[in-house]
Amino acid sequence: MVLCHFQATFSLSWHKQTKAKRQEIIWEWEELPGFVAGLGPEKFLLEELAGTRATVKRRDEGDSKLSGESSLSNERGGEKGQ
Repeated sequence: MVLCHFQATFSLSWHKQTKAKRQEIIWEWEELPGFVAGLGPEKFLLEELAGTRATVKRRDEGDSKLSGESSLSNERGGEKGQ
């Protein structure tokens, strides 16, 4: 009799856990299309950000090069004036 009660209790507990897990999986499955659709705009924005970073890096490198050339030009100009 005790074994029968244990089996019934275990079965009921297992059933509740299985039902909860099933509901969780169904909810995640229903949310999946929205999640995947959301990746499109995010992916686009990340690509735009990467492009912007590359542009800024090139600009900064160009600014650094110009600054170096300007400094060199100023040094040469100073030598001519002496």
